[in-house]
Amino acid sequence: MTSAFATAGLVLAAVLWWIVMPWRAVLNGRKLSCLKGLRLDAPPQWPRVSVLVPAKNEENTLFAAVQSLLRLDYPDLEIILINDRSTDATGTVAERLAALDRRVTAIHIEQLPDGWLGKVHALQQGIRASSGEWLLFTDADVYFAPDTLRQALAYCIQHQKGLLSLFPDIVTQRGLVGAAQAAFGVLLLSMLNLARIADPSSHAAMGVGAFNLVNRKFLDPRVGLEWLRMEVADDIGLGLMLKQRGANPAILSGQGLLAVDWYPDLASMLDGVLQRCIMGSNYRPGLFAFNCLCVGLCLVAPLLLGFMLAPYTPLAWCCIGAYFMPAVILLAGGGNIRIARSSLWGIPIGYAIILYGMLRSLASCLRHGGIYWRGNVYPLRELRAHQRVKLSSFF
Repeated sequence: MTSAFATAGLVLAAVLWWIVMPWRAVLNGRKLSCLKGLRLDAPPQWPRVSVLVPAKNEENTLFAAVQSLLRLDYPDLEIILINDRSTDATGTVAERLAALDRRVTAIHIEQLPDGWLGKVHALQQGIRASSGEWLLFTDADVYFAPDTLRQALAYCIQHQKGLLSLFPDIVTQRGLVGAAQAAFGVLLLSMLNLARIADPSSHAAMGVGAFNLVNRKFLDPRVGLEWLRMEVADDIGLGLMLKQRGANPAILSGQGLLAVDWYPDLASMLDGVLQRCIMGSNYRPGLFAFNCLCVGLCLVAPLLLGFMLAPYTPLAWCCIGAYFMPAVILLAGGGNIRIARSSLWGIPIGYAIILYGMLRSLASCLRHGGIYWRGNVYPLRELRAHQRVKLSSFF
């Protein structure tokens, strides 16, 4: 009898997860201020900004993304494109953009040195080639409104921030990939602890790969990003590093100012963020397998509890209705994070895809002895030895 009650209690807790998780996301979305709606004063002089865009096999998105950067109404701007060992036409696109506008410089990386992740190494080379007082770290699939950079710099100067991170709008995808992106985004937002991130005494920090605007004085000119050279979560790691150096970071919503074409198909999402999600378990396969089990329990819990309560039909249907609670809560809650309605209703399917991606990642790690990412294998032992971001202390 005791074991039956324990099992029922565990399943009920997993069902409640479907309510608690979206509600936390709503609360965090409400706390997140939107940069676009803030009243800001222009500084006496606009500092020079270097935009660093690492790109590997981004021939389909790079040209349009950089065109949006070139339309920024910022007066003193340089754009550095870092072609990181691409095997497609990314290098050709980068050279074409450099020929079209003198503000653009193209850098080509042919080899990755030992002990570095590709993106971190590419950003390191971009920092060395840059001349700006401020650096904007962004990606090759991000699209900017013309006034984004002026607004962001004005905010940083007015509020004395050394790092500003912006959450972008996600270009709406349909079908399974849209459902998976919505589920992943809601899960991430529900985990954030914005109070701890803002607390200078806390180890919690945050960064957003689509938009990290950094005051150069908080980067050590001798080592740059070397401290993060094997950090998979390089954007969050950047936030941690700069927070430790007194940058007084801020994180806002970039709604209406920038958007990202984040994984246009399911295959790229499975090979991207889901391939690396073992870092959330500190690169320990046993702990990662346990996390997969927990996600699986939460995924099937409403059906299990509904089956247990089958003699009490109304209660059984209420349990199964938990699958729809994320969409209902998020639609009613509002906030400065925008997710397409059609994707919200697909969140349960999205979590099934995430679980599949986690299991796929676990199998790949066990087979390769590490993370297989963009043509390279990074051993788990080496990643663990250089890990800076441990999510249990960040959210």
